[in-house]
Amino acid sequence: DAEGHPKGFRGFVRGVIRRKEVDEALKESENRYRSLFEESLDAIVITDRKGRFVEANRAALDLFGFSREETSRISFKELYADPIDCARFKQEMIDKGFVQHFEVNLKRRDGKVMTCVLFATAKRNHGGEVTGYQGIIREITKTKAIEKALQQSEEKYRQLVNHAPAGIYEVDFLKRAFVNVNDVMCIRGTPERNFFP
Repeated sequence: DAEGHPKGFRGFVRGVIRRKEVDEALKESENRYRSLFEESLDAIVITDRKGRFVEANRAALDLFGFSREETSRISFKELYADPIDCARFKQEMIDKGFVQHFEVNLKRRDGKVMTCVLFATAKRNHGGEVTGYQGIIREITKTKAIEKALQQSEEKYRQLVNHAPAGIYEVDFLKRAFVNVNDVMCIRGTPERNFFP
């Protein structure tokens, strides 16, 4: 007022309100991150630079068979079935700062070995020094078994066709060309690729 007495604290109140809005937005963002981390169906792991667990979500705990307390006493290095794979992981991290589709055999708590694929990045401080790693782990043991069975089935089919006593061929009618022929078709003098006039 004219006598120099303050009439209010509008600037201060606005600062408190703004700070409260920022704090609420930050809390909401942290809750979204925590929910995404914990509810992910993929195993998510965060380690320090020596491979010691910093955090692991529920899917990771289930995948490896460890409790949250047990992960605080082990290193991810202990989960590699072959130490050479750990060295390969480190080298790729040094070379690229990340790994994608990094196939590796890892061990569960009960000793069972499973084939997994890793997607990971190095966490760095402001000086560029690696402070840890964060990544996603997917078990692909069943997928690999199915792929192997499919390859074996295809090889059996290929052997059956190639060694059949009769001529067998596969044709692409649009291109008017053979796609595949067996040995008997070739022995009888039929050109492998250009049968159509």
